[in-house]
Amino acid sequence: MNKDQALFAVSERGRALLDKLALQELTENNHLKILTALRKSDKLEASEAAAVLEVALARQKAIKSAKFAQAEKMFFTRDALEQASGEKITAHRRKRFQTLAESLGSAVAIVDFCCGVGGDSLALCPVGQVTGIDLNEARLVLAKANATALGLSDRFDAVCADVAKFSSANVNHSSTINSYQLAFFDPGRRDEQGKRIFKAEAYQPPLSTLKNWLRKDELPNLKGLAVKVSPGIDYDELRQLGLDCEVEIISENGDVKEAVLWFADLRSAGTDENTTRRATLLYGDKQFSFDDSQGIPKLDCQTPSRYLHEPDGAIIRAGLVECLGADMKALKIDDEIAFLTSDNLSNSPCARSFEIISCLPFSLKKIKQELQKLKARNLTVKKRGSPIVPEEFIKSLSLKRGDGEDLTVILTRVKNEHTAFITRAI
Repeated sequence: MNKDQALFAVSERGRALLDKLALQELTENNHLKILTALRKSDKLEASEAAAVLEVALARQKAIKSAKFAQAEKMFFTRDALEQASGEKITAHRRKRFQTLAESLGSAVAIVDFCCGVGGDSLALCPVGQVTGIDLNEARLVLAKANATALGLSDRFDAVCADVAKFSSANVNHSSTINSYQLAFFDPGRRDEQGKRIFKAEAYQPPLSTLKNWLRKDELPNLKGLAVKVSPGIDYDELRQLGLDCEVEIISENGDVKEAVLWFADLRSAGTDENTTRRATLLYGDKQFSFDDSQGIPKLDCQTPSRYLHEPDGAIIRAGLVECLGADMKALKIDDEIAFLTSDNLSNSPCARSFEIISCLPFSLKKIKQELQKLKARNLTVKKRGSPIVPEEFIKSLSLKRGDGEDLTVILTRVKNEHTAFITRAI
């Protein structure tokens, strides 16, 4: 979507057409029909019709995903929506900004680098005056419209600029750059073909860009910086870049969503400044957190006993499985595998538990025989540290559906031996 298309979508006429489309079911099969109707009945240009349909489809997706409580009045493109954080996560992040802002004792100015359609900017508006900066003019148009739709237009401004060149040395920004005390940065993590980028220096702009902002001669009044990155961020790459920060991995209802790098005073805002890794688990209105501020305990390995526990993905990616194990009074089954085991069932919401029915060395024949004996009804296959593809494994079993219970086969390693656990999920 280009700037002219975005301007039409947020115009009075565009909004009226969006309201009309909201009454229709939009499917892959009727896109052409809708585009044709918009052009013939509503006399739109092809580009205008495409823009209206794109926003309508994105709104429909946003409503279904429940990312935004007022999605029905907001403006997105589908790719921008996918990149945006949900409101539960932005509300969680906002707490640190609020804590630091209150300690500063006055109204704060916040800059949102690579603001996109404004999801993070608008979440930060209750904390201070926010300026969103992006090179994509169309997304800035949508961001401004979203601020207006949510009654936040007096708290948000948008600037079209190249974030990679945003510094005090750039005369176009010299009048405003000194004012920012807090910053948020969400670099692009997909290439031009839409494929995910895993190397931080391949982000757009590269992650090393933020080193310029942390220098006092670039953002002299900056007190804190937060950066949204991929949950699979490479810790070694961060060290190689010389980035001293806290890495927080966030999951929502069991699904790992994103990672945040906290720098300067935002790193310690309301937290222990010794923390380098944190896992935050959001479940409904509840929140659970694990960190390495007190060090990571040594957790022994033992032969799997009655129960297996699979930690929440945020805990695994943050490298804090041992912290959860100590909390659950559980041990590991292998030094390199993120499964815990215990004789007693844990009610921890931070791990999914399975009762072990049988444990056997990996053998397709023996696993099939055991499942047939148990008359498995529905079968789920999970793996960790195993090269097996679950879907292919299920096909190779060629099992007939029985009248027994639902079972889960867990393929993993124990003492470097490929092992299969037949379990029932608790």
